[in-house]
Amino acid sequence: MEANNLKAKTRVNLAGEVKLLRMFALLSLIVIAVIAVAFFVFPTVTAVNELGTPTINTTLKSQSPDPLEPDKTAELKFTIRNRGKVAAKDVVVQLVPEFPLSVFGKETESIGDLSGGEDIGEATEVVFKVKAEKDATEGEHKVKLKIKYNGVWTGTQDFTVRVRTFDSILNIEEYSFEPEEIKAGEPFKLKLRLKNYADNYLRDVSVKLEIDGTSFAPDKSTNVKVIKELAAYKTEEVDFDLISDNTLTAKLHKVIARITYVNNLGTSFARNSTLGIAVKSEPEYTVNIDQTEVFSKKDKGKVVVSFYNKGTSDINFVSLELAESSDFEILSPKNVYLGNIESDDFESADYNIYVKEVKKEIELKMTAKFKDNYNKEYVRQISLPLKLYSEKDAIKYTLKKAESKAMQIIFGMIGVLFAAFWVFMLVDCYNSRLTRNKKIAWLVIIGLSFVFGAAAYYFIGRSKSI
Repeated sequence: MEANNLKAKTRVNLAGEVKLLRMFALLSLIVIAVIAVAFFVFPTVTAVNELGTPTINTTLKSQSPDPLEPDKTAELKFTIRNRGKVAAKDVVVQLVPEFPLSVFGKETESIGDLSGGEDIGEATEVVFKVKAEKDATEGEHKVKLKIKYNGVWTGTQDFTVRVRTFDSILNIEEYSFEPEEIKAGEPFKLKLRLKNYADNYLRDVSVKLEIDGTSFAPDKSTNVKVIKELAAYKTEEVDFDLISDNTLTAKLHKVIARITYVNNLGTSFARNSTLGIAVKSEPEYTVNIDQTEVFSKKDKGKVVVSFYNKGTSDINFVSLELAESSDFEILSPKNVYLGNIESDDFESADYNIYVKEVKKEIELKMTAKFKDNYNKEYVRQISLPLKLYSEKDAIKYTLKKAESKAMQIIFGMIGVLFAAFWVFMLVDCYNSRLTRNKKIAWLVIIGLSFVFGAAAYYFIGRSKSI
């Protein structure tokens, strides 16, 4: 029994030793294989290292123009040098810009082979053009190159292209007034809204109202406002308290706003903006009867109507039209054009009328048409009373001159003489020796034309009858 156990243990031990021997043999084979690979491969690697690889260096030599403006192009000149120990075959260079830059023209350039040399490796220059977008912001933007040689593409570091917006624009976006309607002699507020249209901040913004020599003056403030800094695309409001002269004409007045500022690069700018200040007021006027030759019944004469401008603004295209009436007849044109009437001035219209009936007064009804300085049209109805008198009262108040009795007698005598002469010529013609037809013709002429016919018969017809 013990002998059997001993044999069994012996067989197990032998099996383990065989297994260990097999593992040792396998490890030995692996080690031998590694040594063999190292022996044959390492010399090859060493040989490659001795030959070397191409090493391409790139530099941005120049940018023209520098800086680049938005919506413009610039020329970028690069130097490509091979500092490796071996030549770079079939070298191709490609420009890769970042927004807001884009390639303008060719995108790639083939330069062939570049021989190597750590100190004086072969170099060449390539030129590309880039364009900045219209809305490109001011600052430094990136481009890079992709280079292909020996069939492999590699990338370069970033290069900087400088972009500057030279026209830093600050402008008055809009302006308003409080109150909206400005009147002469009254204070008002002018509000300006400024906007920075540039893509960079602006500083030391000054707004000055050029009001010297105008009818406006600062009211409890100055005519200069300052903003320390205004960010890109931002707006800012400045207010001016002003007052106008009380004699200011109601029309559109112009004022210059001078704006100065400095951009973030230290460049100074100045610009002028013209502002329109509309001063408004209702036309003020008076219409009067200044002169008259009409005082009583049956009078015929001239009536002078005057249009006075009492306001501070001009009244333009003035016309007066006298309306028809049952109390009088209009013997002159009804519509009279007076034209433009300046402040504190007047124009007159003359009307000839004939009074029909006796009244204490007659009414002259008129229509006035005119425009203000803003071309706004006005139509106004006007009524002017014209007082009338009896003949006796008109003479009593020395409005009319009474005819003297001597003159009345003289005119009466002259009338009697004319009448007697007329009758005498009629009788003379009737008793004349003229033929029947001629006598009848002369009698008709004398009878119809009174003294004139009688005088014609006396000098022409009578002499032939004698």
